[in-house]
Amino acid sequence: MQTNRCSIKVTKNGFACEAVSEVVYHSFEDKAFTKLIAEAQSANTSSCALLKRLGFMK
Repeated sequence: MQTNRCSIKVTKNGFACEAVSEVVYHSFEDKAFTKLIAEAQSANTSSCALLKRLGFMK
């Protein structure tokens, strides 16, 4: 099974946190969404931790 990998080192720099935080903010503030759904593979512990920090629930 092939995995998707970035060709440059961009992990652990906070880029995903910053991006997802903005999406969440604008979804609720500008678009008046009442719910967001996010998915991450359970093996991707960094993404799961990020979603939990941002208030997503299992």
